[in-house]
Amino acid sequence: VARATAIILATTGGVVDGPALDCAPGPFAADVVPLRLSRIEHLLGVPFGSEQVQTLLAPLGFDLTDESDGVLNFRVPGWRSYDVKREVDLIEEVARTYGYDKFPSDVGMYRPGTVPDDPMFALQDDLRGMLVARALYEAQTPAFVSEAEGDVQVANPLTTTEPYVRRAILPTLLRRVEHNFAHGNRDVRLFEIGTSFRKAASGEPPDEAIHLAGVLAGRRQQAHWTEKAQAFDIWDLKGLLEAVGARAHGQGARVLVADEAPAPYAAGSTFELLDGAGHACGGGGLIAAEAIDAPVWAGDVWGFEITLPAEPTAPPVPVHEPLPGYPAVERDLALVVGAGTLAEQVDAIIRDRAGELLESVELFDVYRGDELEVDARSLAFRLRFRAGHRTLKDKEVDKVVTAILGRLKEELGVEARG
Repeated sequence: VARATAIILATTGGVVDGPALDCAPGPFAADVVPLRLSRIEHLLGVPFGSEQVQTLLAPLGFDLTDESDGVLNFRVPGWRSYDVKREVDLIEEVARTYGYDKFPSDVGMYRPGTVPDDPMFALQDDLRGMLVARALYEAQTPAFVSEAEGDVQVANPLTTTEPYVRRAILPTLLRRVEHNFAHGNRDVRLFEIGTSFRKAASGEPPDEAIHLAGVLAGRRQQAHWTEKAQAFDIWDLKGLLEAVGARAHGQGARVLVADEAPAPYAAGSTFELLDGAGHACGGGGLIAAEAIDAPVWAGDVWGFEITLPAEPTAPPVPVHEPLPGYPAVERDLALVVGAGTLAEQVDAIIRDRAGELLESVELFDVYRGDELEVDARSLAFRLRFRAGHRTLKDKEVDKVVTAILGRLKEELGVEARG
């Protein structure tokens, strides 16, 4: 009773004789909240005067302490200290006491603003549009898997057979492919964007990352009597992996032949995706026969999975370039490349040495035959040169080509085919 009396008197300004009580003044502390008249009009769309605001708030226990330059400072009563802490809370009390039905229904003048989308959401939307345009369907598969496919165990799983959350999305997509095969559908194009979970250090929450995975199986296009339908091959997968890699990790992302084939890929047909800094961020390839239960008529199944960046960057802004006003000069180079030398290495040296005059480089032919040494091959590149404000002379282009051949021989041992 004494404690309750002390609380009541403290809130009403009374005095309690006797020893000090250990009642904390927190919920009954008298906080002062400033209220700007201009802010009221900005949020409610109706101007309010100082006296009008005081008339509305005084019966609720809000006392005006002082006023200056359109700013009213109100002392919040103790019983409202929990829900009235900000200026907008006072404005809500003004609107409620004034009456919601008194506000006009017409929309006044306002300046529209734009809030940019979260970069991760924008990236996912772009990837969805890109894959849907390539005739892939988006799938949504459960994140719960068996112990063989997960690292993080759920405390209260839905089923005893799937008590873990997945560390990769591709295996669950392969189960969807098997489901399609079981129903006689051999043409499957699926992708999914979801969260991957990996176990962290003891006492730490699991590591989470957004992954994109996709599968391709069956025919590239629908059958038609005019031509024989062709099945998806390794180049379809490589092109798709390059497209999604460039959008997710920038134009500096590269797709290279992988030295090893991690599960569930087959050896010899696997790619690795590197970001602009050279870090591995995914890959793809031919799905191994033991990784999927497929009938004999199903054909090859191709899959990929990449990790999306935690802080994606905005896509590059398209830049308009006028049509060229001067003719281009082309040169074809047939180069003898030894074993272990990648076409990408040759391409990089050509682009670096050619300089600003080089407009494009295209690898248009690969030849292997008795005329070449064992394990050697001939790569044919088409180089296109162009100057933006003048016509190039043949001797200028010949000089650049000679310099390119010299550097290829010096750094890679690559020579022009005679």
